[in-house]
Amino acid sequence: MRKPLWSLLMLAGTLLCIWGMLAWHPSDKGVEAPFATVERADVHQVLAIEGRLGYAEQRYIRATSSGVVTQVCVQKGQRVAAGEALFRLDGAPQAQLASALAADVLPDQAVEGLADIKHSVIRSEENCTVREVLVTQDMLVTAGMPVAVASSNQQEIVCRVAEKDGEGVIAGMWGWLSSGGEALGTALVETVGDCQADALTGIPCMDITFRPAQHIELPEGTVIDVDVFIAGSDDVPSLPLEAITERDTVWWVSGGRCTEIPARIVMADEIRAWVELPEGINVALGEFVEGQRVQEAAE
Repeated sequence: MRKPLWSLLMLAGTLLCIWGMLAWHPSDKGVEAPFATVERADVHQVLAIEGRLGYAEQRYIRATSSGVVTQVCVQKGQRVAAGEALFRLDGAPQAQLASALAADVLPDQAVEGLADIKHSVIRSEENCTVREVLVTQDMLVTAGMPVAVASSNQQEIVCRVAEKDGEGVIAGMWGWLSSGGEALGTALVETVGDCQADALTGIPCMDITFRPAQHIELPEGTVIDVDVFIAGSDDVPSLPLEAITERDTVWWVSGGRCTEIPARIVMADEIRAWVELPEGINVALGEFVEGQRVQEAAE
């Protein structure tokens, strides 16, 4: 009697296995979905603006004596050191200066006291960059006359932004610089100007001036992109934004099933969200049903 019973049990087990195999469907593995892992990255909120490269503290260089320009030693955009020759002069006779004044060739000023100095040199008093050269060779100049425009070698980037965009930016903040997609280093906010209506649009605007941390080897007037650091942190647990649902939750995947849990967002930028979740956990991207089986989609 035991043998037929044992045979029946074996048959039943075999039939159950066959039924299970026939009833199995690949969908039991779960739907495929892209996964993301909580991992450490930088999350920064920035204000993206642009400005033009220039130089600070522009001023006139004036002739230190009177005479005829015999040599122009510099050109526009040239950086010069203190003591370096800018122009060479041959002293002009008093009569020639007086004649030039009478003909309105030179500014109206007294001739008395003008020195008749041969082969004088106008030198730079400090390290600077020549912005404009105002005289040419063989030109007659008199002491005190502007012969060039110069600036300090300190570069600056002036960005004009709408008041609503510039709110919250203060001196001492910093930003990343780039031009044409090439990184140029960083810069500090030096000044934030008063809000005034733009002459063309009438929109309330302000000028934000940045001081680059290093010299930028680009022509004056080049458009510079500035990403001003507003808030954020480096090396924090984060997820890509697409992993966060509209309800500020994520679909946590554990044991092949997904569970909706709060994302606990600290801060987000345009790419990633800083989250208070354990590093290394996996979440599925998309919308699911609580407890739904899900597997990571093959790349």
